[in-house]
Amino acid sequence: MKKKKVIITALFSISLALALVACKNTKLVWEETDSMIELETTYWTETFSISGYIINLKSPIEAQPVTFSISVDEGLLAFDTINEDGERKVTFGKSDDIVSGGQIVWTNRNSAPPYENYPYYDVETAFIDVIVKEENHIIGYAVIKIYRTSIPSEVNPNEMVQVYGGEVLASSVLPKLNGNYQVISEEEILDIIKNIKHY
Repeated sequence: MKKKKVIITALFSISLALALVACKNTKLVWEETDSMIELETTYWTETFSISGYIINLKSPIEAQPVTFSISVDEGLLAFDTINEDGERKVTFGKSDDIVSGGQIVWTNRNSAPPYENYPYYDVETAFIDVIVKEENHIIGYAVIKIYRTSIPSEVNPNEMVQVYGGEVLASSVLPKLNGNYQVISEEEILDIIKNIKHY
């Protein structure tokens, strides 16, 4: 009887291990979306009247707010949000969470205002990582590339001016399947983002 119990326990352990492996190797169903990340400007330069490269964040789920966990490797982000009382709030940093409907502004400053003692930072390329969550479930990601380039001056077409352009390298969501969230860990989503940036 004891030997039979040991065999049953061993079989259960093997089945559980195989189930865990199967779950981990389950193919995720991704959907690309071009409506989640909106780059408001084509180029940004220090001489423009706006304060930086403006990026709007929209929920990939209709009428359902989501949270964007955002970080940048170079430069600085201004997180522009509206609180529950309708008051505007702007915070500065390398990373933060922001609810859909908000806006982020990338700048090549290396510190928050006041700017007197913090000149522009010589940034060649910056990557903005975005992880999208709904009720603590990861449901998507995006990768934005900010890059330095030059274009003819509007004042003097023969003169080239330094500007920053932006490009959405990837923007995808994990839709629910049969009403259930697809499961992916933060480590796995960060690996996906890392591979995109090094592609």
